[in-house]
Formats: sequence, structure tokens, C-alpha cells
Amino acid sequence: MLTVDEESRTLCERTADRLLRDVRGVRAVIVTTSDGLQLACRVEPGDDPARLAAVAGSLAALGELGSHEAHLGACRHVCIEAEGGHVVLCQARSEHLDVVVCVAGGTHSGLGQMLYTTRQHASRLAAALDAREAVTG
Repeated sequence: MLTVDEESRTLCERTADRLLRDVRGVRAVIVTTSDGLQLACRVEPGDDPARLAAVAGSLAALGELGSHEAHLGACRHVCIEAEGGHVVLCQARSEHLDVVVCVAGGTHSGLGQMLYTTRQHASRLAAALDAREAVTG
């Protein structure tokens, strides 16, 4: 079973907080490992964080499988457009830890802005995780 140190979890928590601040209309932010281990979660009351983390990991894995089978290389993100809003999942790949950043927003959340901002924060998270590993390596 994968274990994640406290400093890496803190970086994931900060990313979740920043996404809540920077994306209009966000209802949930989940940062998880690719196998569904929850690292950070900001959800509305009544939502099940563990279940949402598992779903985010599964959706990212399906995106990875689909892009691999189509010979398109690594999956960077997955977007879902639903009646009630959007879900964006972005990969944050670092040297030693790959995580999935998942953001869900209502109909007032613009998909383009949500995708752009989530990708930016996922990229920054991956760089921060790499920098942390370089120092503690």
C-alpha cells in the first residue's frame, strides 16, 4: 500500500484550498493518488470524500487507458459535462508521486476556466512535489 508523507499531503491540501479560491462555483475539490487514496478533500456536507476520491482515481485510470489504447500518449486531463455542471480531472505527475486533482462545479462554473485553472494548479503541485523530493531525496 502506498504511503504519502505529511509534507506531500500538506502540498495537496494547499492546492485544494487554492482551487476553491480560484475557480468560480466549485462544489468539490479532491486530490487523490491514481489508485484512489485521498490526500485532500473539500466537499459539501453530505458528500462522501472516500467515495469521491475512489471515483476520481477510477475516472483518471479510464482516461489513461483510453489514451493508451488510442496510442495518444499519457492522459493529461478528463472533462465531464453533466446537466448540473462539470467535473475536471487533471494529472499531477511528479518524480515519485502521481496524483489526480479533481474539481467539480455547478452550471455557473465555466468549463474552460475550470480546466485552465485546474491544470495550472496541478502543474504547480507536481513541481512542488518534485522540489520537495529533490530536497529530502
